Amino acid sequence: MIQVGADNSYGHPTPETLDRLRRAGAKVFRNDEDGDVIVTIKDAEVKVAVTKP
Repeated sequence: MIQVGADNSYGHPTPETLDRLRRAGAKVFRNDEDGDVIVTIKDAEVKVAVTKP
């Protein structure tokens, strides 16, 4: 999960970082693209929901 503002002046996250995460098999959620990211953990099951389609 990446907390980032749209068009931030730092340029985060960098394309290289996103590429490394995806190559490692990480599923990336970004609040600038996905809106609110809601993570629910119950009985060792993790569910993720976002507010933007």
